[in-house]
Amino acid sequence: MDTDLKAMIERLVTDLGPWLDRPSETTAKIAQMRQQMGELDGALKADGLRTAMKALDDAEAEAVRVRKREAAEAIAELCRPLGVRLEAHDAPKRSGRKPGSGSKRKPAPKD
Repeated sequence: MDTDLKAMIERLVTDLGPWLDRPSETTAKIAQMRQQMGELDGALKADGLRTAMKALDDAEAEAVRVRKREAAEAIAELCRPLGVRLEAHDAPKRSGRKPGSGSKRKPAPKD
């Protein structure tokens, strides 16, 4: 890779990283809701609280995905006039562990 191009991309990554890490309005609201849910700890049943916290975790993950998608679309749009074609994609999602994919070690045979 050309050293000038590499330096430009590294600057972009250096500037973009903190922007992605900065809380958005949505993630700030989710954090506030998480705090309020924590304060209701004794008032809710454990299952209800666990379900609500899981929903907040899912909402936060989606908000982060939306922010990353927004960055990808902006970069692609700004590069288009240069003749550089970029296509914004969501990051690949990690799939959950599949049933039966665990290690099934057999005990060592006894002599």
